[in-house]
Amino acid sequence: MQAVKLSFADILKIEGNVEHYHIPKYQREYVWGKYQWETLINDINENEPDYFIGSVIVVSHSKDLRPGEEKIYQVIDGQQRLTTISILLSAIYYKYNRWSKEIQDDDEDLKNEYTIKLDSIRRKLIKKKKEIYPNELGGFKDGNFYCFLRVQPSTQNNNLSDYKYILKDCGLLTQAEQPKFSGLRRFWKAYDFFWNMLPEKKVWANN
Repeated sequence: MQAVKLSFADILKIEGNVEHYHIPKYQREYVWGKYQWETLINDINENEPDYFIGSVIVVSHSKDLRPGEEKIYQVIDGQQRLTTISILLSAIYYKYNRWSKEIQDDDEDLKNEYTIKLDSIRRKLIKKKKEIYPNELGGFKDGNFYCFLRVQPSTQNNNLSDYKYILKDCGLLTQAEQPKFSGLRRFWKAYDFFWNMLPEKKVWANN
């Protein structure tokens, strides 16, 4: 067992061999609310891109990974912030995905720009592949692919099922049922908060 302290840039990297971060079931449920969401947004908007917004402490139980097997970390500290950033990215993906469909067919450069943006966000949130090992931790079937969540919430208070439904709503999963009363819980409220913080309409500029 090895404890590692990582920056968010390291955690959500999309180059090379990416890792996945599971919040164990013994961790408390997601409890952040509007004050913390607003503070996070203000920190992001008011500071430089490399501003330190917190650390995450994780533990790896993986030693000898099989070829192509996903590396899983257990999150010991920082789960609230890590989860919130994942929900924020889901809301951003939803908006960019919708805006991309409004681009004129003849604007290839803008289409390519949005394709790159969407791909970058997608890879920060989820990984899909055709085949997995029978007992590979974290994998689940979605259509023709097996999926691994880059951040996998705990099952406490329906956190995991609520998050999967958010990923379906933003367009990253094809199969996820809406859990009962999900709109009353904090995951969906956070998603709705960030969704409403983002511009409703993208203004295309020729510059």
